[in-house]
Amino acid sequence: MMAIRGTYSRFYRFIIIIFGLMGFQGCSQEQKVSPNAETKQAEDVFGRWITTQYVFKDRALTSMKDVLHDNDSYSTAVKQKYGQHAALLAPLNHMIEAIFATEIKNKQLDIVLDNNITRNLGYIYELLEHDIPGFVDFLRHHGLESEHVNQDDKNVNFHDVIKKYCWFMQLLFACDSSLETEYLFSCANRFFEFFFRPDTWNYSKKLLTDPVLFPIARVFYSIIWFYLSGQGWKHWNGACLDALKKEHDAGKKIIYIASGTDIYQLFKHKIYNIESIDPLLPSQPKFYADGWSWLIREDGIGDKITIKFDERELELKRVEFRVYGTFRAKLHTGLEEDVQKNMTRWAIYDKKSGKQLGNWVIHRRFATQDDFIMDKNKALLVSFNELYFITTSNPVKNWGIDPELFQDNFSIYVKQLRAPVTKQMGLNMQAADVSELGFIALGSQIN
Repeated sequence: MMAIRGTYSRFYRFIIIIFGLMGFQGCSQEQKVSPNAETKQAEDVFGRWITTQYVFKDRALTSMKDVLHDNDSYSTAVKQKYGQHAALLAPLNHMIEAIFATEIKNKQLDIVLDNNITRNLGYIYELLEHDIPGFVDFLRHHGLESEHVNQDDKNVNFHDVIKKYCWFMQLLFACDSSLETEYLFSCANRFFEFFFRPDTWNYSKKLLTDPVLFPIARVFYSIIWFYLSGQGWKHWNGACLDALKKEHDAGKKIIYIASGTDIYQLFKHKIYNIESIDPLLPSQPKFYADGWSWLIREDGIGDKITIKFDERELELKRVEFRVYGTFRAKLHTGLEEDVQKNMTRWAIYDKKSGKQLGNWVIHRRFATQDDFIMDKNKALLVSFNELYFITTSNPVKNWGIDPELFQDNFSIYVKQLRAPVTKQMGLNMQAADVSELGFIALGSQIN
C-alpha cells in the first residue's frame, strides 16, 4: 500500500507540474505578431499634442509686478486691448478708470505706466495671490455688486459676458501672449480653489445665491471656464505633471479617465505605467490625436511607435489586444451605435537599452463608478472638462457617476489644476451647478 500510495503521489505531482507549466506559459505568451505590423513616428500618432499643447507653470500672480518693471510694452498692450474691445468693456469703465488712474475718452484708454498705476496693479496682484475675498470686496466696491449689472448681463448673449470679464482680466496681465495666458491659467486655478474648496465655500455660496453678487460670480466662472476648459482643455499644468511623476515613482499606476489619446506629456515626464479609460467614440475625433483609430486597431500586434525626446528615445510596441463585446453609445448626431469594447496594451521600452519601462493600457469603454475607487496602488487623473461631467447632477450631462459615493479620502488629479480635487470640492461643484446663478456649465462648449 505504501508503494502504491507513493506511486499515485508522484503521478499527481507530475500532473500538477505539467498543468502548472502549461498555465504559466499561457499567461506569459505574447499574441502572434501581425504580418501587417507597422512602425510610426510620434508625430504621426501624437502630432496634434506635440504641436498645439502647452505645459504651463503655476506662476505667482504677484510676480507680474516684475513684468511691469521690465516691460515697456505693457502700456501699449493695454491701450490696444481696450481699444479693440471698448464696447463690451464699457460697463466696467468705472473700475478700469480707478485701476489705471485715468479717464476713458472717446473709447480710448490712454495710460502711461507710472507709480500710481504700478501701485494699483500691485495691490490687485497681491489680492489675487493672497486674499481673494479681498478681491471680491474690490469688485463689490467698484460697481459689480449691482442688480443693474446683473440684469444687463442676463440680457446679452452669455458669450459676450464671458468675453467682457476675460478681456477685463487680460488688461491686468497684458504682456507677451503665451506669458499672459500662463498668468491667467494660474489665476483660473486660484479662482477654482477659492470657489470650491471647503474653507472658502461659504463665500462662494453668497456669490451663487444673491442676485446683486451674480456679476462677481460671473467674473470667476468666466475665467475658470475659458482658461481651464474653453481654451484650456488641451493644456497641462506643470505642477500636476510633477505630482503625477512622484506618484508614478512611488509605484502607483496612473488611471487616466476619459484620456482620449492625450498621453504624450506623461511619456515626456517619464511616466510609463498608465491605464486609459475612454470610449474613443468615432464622432469625437477633434478630442483625439490624428492616429487615434490606429492606436486601437485590431490587426496590429507588433506595431511600433518611436518617440524621440532630447535625452532619450522610447519605443512603444503593441503586444496585446482583446475584444470584450460591444457597448451602446450615443453619437453627436443623436443616433446610437454599437461600439467595440476592447483593450490594447502597448509595452514601453527604452529603445537604446531594450529595457521595458512600463505599459500603456487602453480600455475602450465608458468609465464606471468603480473606476473612482481609491486604493494605494493607483492615482486618478482626469481633464477639467470631464471633471464637470463626473460631478454634475444634470441627468442629460452626467456620466452616471455619483460623487456622493466617493470615499471620504477621494482625490483626483486634474491635468489643468495645480492641486488635486477632493470629494467635497466635487460636491461643491455639483451644488454650484444647480444654483440660482444659472450662468454657464464649467465643462461644455469647448473650442
